[in-house]
Amino acid sequence: MLKVRLMSALARICQATRKSKPILAGPIVAALILAVAVPAHAQRGRQEKLERMTLPELLDMKVTSVSKKEEKSFRTPAAVFVVTNEEIRRSGARNIPDALRLVPGVQVAQIDANKWAISIRGFNHRFANKLLVLIDGRSVYTPIFSGVYWGLQDLLLEDIERIEVIRGPGATLWGSNAVNGVINIITRHSKDTQGGYAEVGAGTLEHGYGSARHGAQLGDNATYRVYAKLSNRGDFDAFVPGATPDDHWWNTRAGFRLDWDASKKDNVMAQGDFTGGDYGGNTITPSFQPPFSRILTTRNDFMSGNGLVRWTRRFSDKSSTNLQFYFDRTSYEEPVGQLLWNSFDVEFQHQWTPTPRHGFSWGLGSRFTAADLTPYFETLTISPEASYRVFSGWVQDQ
Repeated sequence: MLKVRLMSALARICQATRKSKPILAGPIVAALILAVAVPAHAQRGRQEKLERMTLPELLDMKVTSVSKKEEKSFRTPAAVFVVTNEEIRRSGARNIPDALRLVPGVQVAQIDANKWAISIRGFNHRFANKLLVLIDGRSVYTPIFSGVYWGLQDLLLEDIERIEVIRGPGATLWGSNAVNGVINIITRHSKDTQGGYAEVGAGTLEHGYGSARHGAQLGDNATYRVYAKLSNRGDFDAFVPGATPDDHWWNTRAGFRLDWDASKKDNVMAQGDFTGGDYGGNTITPSFQPPFSRILTTRNDFMSGNGLVRWTRRFSDKSSTNLQFYFDRTSYEEPVGQLLWNSFDVEFQHQWTPTPRHGFSWGLGSRFTAADLTPYFETLTISPEASYRVFSGWVQDQ
């Protein structure tokens, strides 16, 4: 059945490439021929593993986003949905917004080739600010409008262990952004990504993409991985006949993760990412002449880097602490101006379970953010620089 579908797709693509640009035919045909030739042993192994799991094992999947500690999803007092690495792979998703389409109750709308509008419980638009998005505990919201630039979060999907989605308020633990829900993207431990991995492809919309990863042992108690990824996404079809959307998107990304078992009680995790590229699109800008607005087609650059260090100490099965620090620096060019912000965040939390009926958790956090906006139009009257500090604390008994 797999070979029949691939050969059918091969015939359709060959027919399409005769009518359009022939430069894509070679890489696509070669990739499909290789896919037909490769045995499906790995896919059968993953399917057999899922079939061997019992119903209690499927229901008792562990999550951490509800109460900031690991617990069984079936026992959590929240509407939780988990998208696993296997489900992402089988869905054929090429980015995180596509993977979120698998989650019931999450509204995902793609505006153009490089912009998305994602929300939970309605109020969906590009600058939706009532949803908290985390990557390994690092908040990725934009302080300019408290939303998310999804084009900057172009992770290597193979490295994602699971995506936990909470539909409903979670501000008591996560802060004011978690009004309608929380999306927590958790990446795989570096010991689970040992060896090499490579992927290349091309298509009518994805003009070309590729990624590579290498993981290895570092001494007796540490493992690491490094990766690189690039993608070139083509223009969307124009909504207006004769218009040129020019919204194609070029993105490069590289990063690493290190996991170190410093002792039997201490674990240290460090990771970092860098991404850069450019994107385009049509934007309505103000004008002093009738009709007092115009459509401007622009190409804009973006660049972002982040780093995170987390130290976990387990005193016993009933008590553990977690200390985390991360920074994020992003430069993002919008048609209306140049955005630049720096964020520094430190957080400490303690989990203590004195009895089977009580589980205490408390923590303290602090975040400093400095933002700078350079407008391109004199009609924009906004403060060019701003900075703020946020201190937080919580106590919970569950």
